[in-house]
Amino acid sequence: MDVAAPYEVEVQPQVAVSLNTVTSLPPSSPKAFQLSGDGVFNGNLGVTGPQMVIGTSGVTTGYGLYVRPSLTGAAFQIGVNSSPVVDATATSWGAGVYGGVRTAAASFTLSSGFALAAASPSLGAGSSITSMYGLYIYNQGATGVANAYGVMIASQSGATTTNMGLWNQGTTRLDGQVNVNGMTQFSQPVSIGNQAAVQTVGLNMVVNLQGQGVSGVGADQVCQKIVGVFSSVATSGMGLYFQPTSGNSNTFSSIWAFYIDGSNLGTSPVTNYYGLYVRNQARSQTTNTYGIYIENQSGSPTTNLGLYNGGTTLLMGAVGVAIAPVAGLTAPAPIAIPNGLALDNSNGQSQAGQLLAPGATWTAVPSNFSGLVVVDETIALGYTAMFLMGAGASTLVGQNPSNATQWSATQGHAGSINIYFGAPANGYPVMVENQLGSNVRVSLMAFRLRYSA
Repeated sequence: MDVAAPYEVEVQPQVAVSLNTVTSLPPSSPKAFQLSGDGVFNGNLGVTGPQMVIGTSGVTTGYGLYVRPSLTGAAFQIGVNSSPVVDATATSWGAGVYGGVRTAAASFTLSSGFALAAASPSLGAGSSITSMYGLYIYNQGATGVANAYGVMIASQSGATTTNMGLWNQGTTRLDGQVNVNGMTQFSQPVSIGNQAAVQTVGLNMVVNLQGQGVSGVGADQVCQKIVGVFSSVATSGMGLYFQPTSGNSNTFSSIWAFYIDGSNLGTSPVTNYYGLYVRNQARSQTTNTYGIYIENQSGSPTTNLGLYNGGTTLLMGAVGVAIAPVAGLTAPAPIAIPNGLALDNSNGQSQAGQLLAPGATWTAVPSNFSGLVVVDETIALGYTAMFLMGAGASTLVGQNPSNATQWSATQGHAGSINIYFGAPANGYPVMVENQLGSNVRVSLMAFRLRYSA
């Protein structure tokens, strides 16, 4: 042995070490060195051959280090344990395992390269595994560690086609807090909370909330909070933007750009419930403020309505019809109207109104009415009339033409259309009765004058 060599032991071809005994191997042996039994190398060990095998007798082509021992005798069994003790000279960084892919200087294309590859498990007959992890990372935090990252992926760049830090082709579950500090794209439906994602819902949120108090919001808990902070270059902005989109082959019965479903609160009592609540949007630096602004709706062949309410509407402040509301009026809810205002209930039809056969009656206003009633008959006569009604009495105050006799305020009056109050037991409804002897169509507009604070 050349004592000048940087090795404690130099192994010549066909040499075997068995229980601290060095013996010669026959020249025909394919092994340069064989250790039978336990062995300890206390110094440096250099292996310059292209392949090393641990745990099996054969050399496998294509593996630089092949580890496949048959382990036994411990509750925890590990094929390779690399836990180096880093000393004080390591002031840059240290790693338990470091690996990468390098290619030879030759003209070829590697289809895939893996710095670390986790193969599928192979279970022997009769064995099973409760939970199998391709990669399991224990808590990296400890006393003296300033920042602990379970997985840290540097920004990927330089590839000619795709640069992606993380790609999971299956399901991903994140139980803790998530901070996304960059541009993010979800190319498939996403679910947040306690329900799995489904293909028919782009963003599904079913979240069990906890705690009380939300910063900047007057509520204990908020399902979704959006605070868009505009940059200094923005000259307009939107908090929310909706645009339902499809191809040309769909036939829709209905589309809702924004849909608010009914409540699902069980038996919990609620004092005030608002389907949509808009707080005061005005400030001194804003010239014009609109709580809700609806553009003129046009283009549909049948109906173009900016606002449709199928129930009751309460307007507490001033109202402007075709012009802006007038400020300073003292009425409880002043209505500003332009010149030539038309209140039209014909729905654009020349012969509109309630169809009444001879002798038929119509309850036009269900109950408890007091005020002015304007009526028009559209198919038999085309005559109009006005009635003042209150205290159970009806008075014909005018008709056109003035000498017409086809309107009456008396129930059962023959040869006319009669506008009168129904029975007190029914709440004084406004009734319309046809005693002309032919079919009529009656349109009616009732203006109630009673106000209760």
